[in-house]
Amino acid sequence: YCVRYASPQDHGQLCVYDQGNANLQTGIDSDDFRQEFDGVVGAMLGALATHPYHDAKFMLDGTPSISADEKTAEAKMKMFTSKLALLDGSDQNNTHLVFMTIGLKKFVKLNYSAKNMSPADFTQRSRDILEAFIRFNGATMEAFLVDRKSKVE
Repeated sequence: YCVRYASPQDHGQLCVYDQGNANLQTGIDSDDFRQEFDGVVGAMLGALATHPYHDAKFMLDGTPSISADEKTAEAKMKMFTSKLALLDGSDQNNTHLVFMTIGLKKFVKLNYSAKNMSPADFTQRSRDILEAFIRFNGATMEAFLVDRKSKVE
C-alpha cells in the first residue's frame, strides 16, 4: 500500500509492503532489509541520473531511532540532491530522502522530495514529517521496537 502526498513545493509517498516475504524481521539488521534498502537507494540514484535529472549527489545518511522501555526502533535514511533541467534551460534544485525500516513484518518506506529548499529547511521538514507519523501512529510504532539490551555491539 502507498499513500501519496503532493504540493507545489514537495511530494512524497509512504509505502508499506512485504515483497512476498511473510517472515520479515523487525528492525534494520536483517539481510532482507539491507538488500531492499540498497535496491531502493539504487533505483532512486538511477532515476536521478536519467534526463531530465542530473548532478545527483549524496548529501547525508543516518540511522534515526526512537526509544521506549529500553527498546529502540531504528530506521535507515539517505539524502541526496539533484538538478532537474527545466524547459526554459534553467535548473531546479531538488532534495530527496529515502527513509526505511521493517515493522509488523512489512517494509515501511518514505520517499520524500522537495524543490528549491535549502538543505537545512529540507532536513527540518523531513524531521517534522517523520515525527508527525510517529506521533500519529504511536501504538503501532511500538511494534517497531527491538530489544537492544541483548544486541552484541
